[in-house]
Amino acid sequence: MAVCLVLVCAACAGQDETARAEYTEPRLKNVAVVDAAVALPFDAYTLSTPELEHMARDYAQLLEGCLESRGVPVPTDAFFAGDYLRASDPRDNQFLVWGGPFGTLDAAHAKRWGYHASPDGPYANGPAFYLSSPDNLGLGGHASPGLERAERELDGPLDSGKATCRAEVDKQLSAPMPDVADVKRDTSQLALGHPAVVPRLAAWMTCMREAGFGGFKHVYDAEMSVYLRPLGAAEIRLAVQDVACTRSSRWADFYYAALADYEKQAIKNNPDLFSGALSAERKRADALSSALDQDTR
Repeated sequence: MAVCLVLVCAACAGQDETARAEYTEPRLKNVAVVDAAVALPFDAYTLSTPELEHMARDYAQLLEGCLESRGVPVPTDAFFAGDYLRASDPRDNQFLVWGGPFGTLDAAHAKRWGYHASPDGPYANGPAFYLSSPDNLGLGGHASPGLERAERELDGPLDSGKATCRAEVDKQLSAPMPDVADVKRDTSQLALGHPAVVPRLAAWMTCMREAGFGGFKHVYDAEMSVYLRPLGAAEIRLAVQDVACTRSSRWADFYYAALADYEKQAIKNNPDLFSGALSAERKRADALSSALDQDTR
């Protein structure tokens, strides 16, 4: 399955200066210790994880129905999977990573699963500051001519000149997801560059180096170094040390405090975008359900 990695780069020097000028640097006082339950302002403008998972299932069914209508069914040993849709066979989920807020991984999970997702816990399709979307769906499975045909019909290129199945379904829905990825990247980059966060990121790297895990230039490098690899003892040791250094450096505590402030500012700076974001997601969810009901009649 082709995975679209939507990541936040801590070292992106090319961040738009106009976007940066829209924000005031927050003063951080009495910063709380964060965990996986940390709540952020943007959370109020998106559907819940179960609702997003439902959207992904509906979307997959519509795409599969389109393929079948064209005489190119998904092979029996292939599957749809994505950011909010696990594969039906647990063995095909071996590269999913823990899906909680990056930097809030706990020691108990790290000791058992490393950075990997547990079979029944939160999961993500990409590491670190990955931005998930229910639209990010693709076909997975063992390479075969049948899978290749289905992938071409799904996303192209098509020699026939007709629309791909994804384009056909999206046109039928006429309800796109709101595009807030740029704002999310801006606020995260600003938080990572906050004067109170930067030295704590450096403290994390020093902590990791002193523990024998050198060579990391960014806080996400540890997880990135084992991404798409099977779970093993080396990953578990790395993840456990990462958790310990995250706690001692407190980079995540200060990062999320800064991020919460920047997100509040972003909402104020982009009222039209955020006032319609949740309703746009609900509109797409309703359109998916309605289209699926029509297809099954």
